Amino acid sequence: MMEKVGMKQKVVAAHPLIEQYITPLFIAFIAACMLGLVVSAWRFGGMQSLFNAQPSHGQLLPDADALHAAYYSNADPIHDADRFPGHVPQYAYAKEVRKVAVELDMEERLLYAVARTESSLRPDVRSEKGAMGLMQVVAGAGGREAYKRLYKKSRNPTEKELADPYTNLKLGGAYLKILRHRYFGQVEDRTAQTMLVLAAYNWGPSNVRRKIVGKSPVQTREQVLKALQQDAPTETYQYVRKVMRYMDEFARLSGRPA
Repeated sequence: MMEKVGMKQKVVAAHPLIEQYITPLFIAFIAACMLGLVVSAWRFGGMQSLFNAQPSHGQLLPDADALHAAYYSNADPIHDADRFPGHVPQYAYAKEVRKVAVELDMEERLLYAVARTESSLRPDVRSEKGAMGLMQVVAGAGGREAYKRLYKKSRNPTEKELADPYTNLKLGGAYLKILRHRYFGQVEDRTAQTMLVLAAYNWGPSNVRRKIVGKSPVQTREQVLKALQQDAPTETYQYVRKVMRYMDEFARLSGRPA
């Protein structure tokens, strides 16, 4: 027993934040690690993440979240996001965004960034031009194309469908995929291609094809930015930069490569 007490003192001295989590079972676990008993690498890595936990905005991690983050450090961030919060940024309609990202084989950060830019993640937003919902889908334009692609029916989505966060995200995401593959598939650089897709989502694909792709080299991020700054409306140029900034921010906060 004296040996276990000494162990606790050593751990607390090295990692003061860990004291609230130390129990007899925890001490026994650490002792087993030091005695060389078999412990899987991912669990030990998880315990290290708990040791290194830092306060956020003056608050310690909640007990359940901290333990989940430690024990399941390699959990699937999409399928386990609800069970183990903290692996990826939490935000409004995260569950719907992740579901659509999986179903459409898209980047979560792209859907998140477009929805945040278009509507500030508010499903009740409606523009003067009739764009609706999280992704600001226009029923008679991109909404119709996306609906046909998804559901094999040539009709406009209804207002009720556009007001539903999941359906709106799926329609907006499907339209982004249409833009990527139909209009900009020849652009090899993925980032440059994404920027052109975003410009088309804001300004229209015909404008981007005719006034940007048809006039300037657009094979790199820098080339696309320069072309947009010179030949696109200021709103479109700023829109693309804003979405890309949110995408980079999401990648940084989630710990996933951009």
